[in-house]
Amino acid sequence: LSKEWTWAKLGDFGLSKMYVVQPDADGKQHGISGKAGTVRFMAPEVFAGEEYTEKADIYSLSMCLYFMAMGVKPFNDFHDQNSLGRLVRERNIRPSLVNFPWPELEPIIRTA
Repeated sequence: LSKEWTWAKLGDFGLSKMYVVQPDADGKQHGISGKAGTVRFMAPEVFAGEEYTEKADIYSLSMCLYFMAMGVKPFNDFHDQNSLGRLVRERNIRPSLVNFPWPELEPIIRTA
């Protein structure tokens, strides 16, 4: 969000790539794997370095929506990124929605 202007701009830093899912010989479809991103916005399966799908993008989007609505980063009280990643993955924690200003978006964040 620019300080001089009153609109938001989304940027792409060239890290994205087109990925087409192709079934293998057994008919299974494989997703992307690898650990990249900011832990606060990273889906649990990405943090674990597992294969992931478009659902990881929905999780990251929900964390961005949380940040936009609340004005603070998700899990702002966590300072140890590795511990945070493990808690999100193993205990399925999500940011608190107490005083969340956009009730319409709560289901997205709760289920992502």
